[in-house]
Amino acid sequence: MADSALPMVLSAVQALYGMEGAERQREANEFLHTFAASDMAWSVGFQLLQDKSLALSSEALFFAANMLHTKVRKEWVRLPADQKGALTMSLQMLISNSRDSMQPAIHQRPLANKLCAIYAVVMISSPDDCSALLSRLLANCSSASAEEISFLLIFARCICEEIEDAELSFAVKDAMEIHLSALSDDIVSLIEKIVLTKEDQDVSH
Repeated sequence: MADSALPMVLSAVQALYGMEGAERQREANEFLHTFAASDMAWSVGFQLLQDKSLALSSEALFFAANMLHTKVRKEWVRLPADQKGALTMSLQMLISNSRDSMQPAIHQRPLANKLCAIYAVVMISSPDDCSALLSRLLANCSSASAEEISFLLIFARCICEEIEDAELSFAVKDAMEIHLSALSDDIVSLIEKIVLTKEDQDVSH
């Protein structure tokens, strides 16, 4: 089913960001808006992000990530457990592959940030697991690379944002806020350390 929809989605995305005229852009936007609300948008969205042979533009990749971000905010709580598991694995693979792009490639930062926002919603829905992940990342910071620290800071910021915006239960959000409060001192200490290190580097130069 996803394979049959993919050519139509690719054509619409190309029209949306191409030079085919205002009327074609309007039609493409309407089609993509309708498609984004369908169940098929999950698999097609991940296919657009994962299949390097499609050679998509950065705009097309960001469209796919933004579509998934909108869906995960509104629909994640209603998905069956097996689908959540499969989508989470795909998302983790995407984030792992994108980490190397976060620091040096500034044009890819919006995409990396969007993937972190999607992952934040997924993890907030399991507050204990999310807290354990943050604790693990914080504990590893002393030996972490710049890309790994960048991921942690972006991810933590996205968690704070998605607690406000994602359609999750009050119980889940409250539990996540309690976990964040417990971890806040460690996160602030990390930021202070980064700032002081940067100041020392500036002075030495």
